[in-house]
Amino acid sequence: MLLIDLVEKYYSIIECKKTDGISNKIKQLEWIKIGKEFNSFNTHMERDFNSLKTLWENLKKKAKAVITAMNTNKYATGGGPYRTVKEDQIIERVIPIIKKELRVLITFTTQMLLQQVLNQLQVQVRETAVVPVSQN
Repeated sequence: MLLIDLVEKYYSIIECKKTDGISNKIKQLEWIKIGKEFNSFNTHMERDFNSLKTLWENLKKKAKAVITAMNTNKYATGGGPYRTVKEDQIIERVIPIIKKELRVLITFTTQMLLQQVLNQLQVQVRETAVVPVSQN
């Protein structure tokens, strides 16, 4: 699908987590560029960038739902038959793109938690180093 190819090409910009005014303007300009490129290949009907952006958001939601269903089936207990997830070639192309985003998010969250633990340990070490131990 052409839209997925274009999104993958500009992914680092349009899915940037920054939300300040400049970043939002850059994202909007990239979506406009995606719309122009999409319409240059598409001869049937012209689409505006907002409809393409909405389509991408819907594809991401469906891909995340499929990932969740696969993980639920993978770790399900209680017996019963294995529930298969309906295969969709378009969603299959979106999932690797989304997984990159999820890996980065998980790595970032893990690093944040690790930093918090290290900060707490340093505070505890400093507090115990300052307080003299009484010897009775």
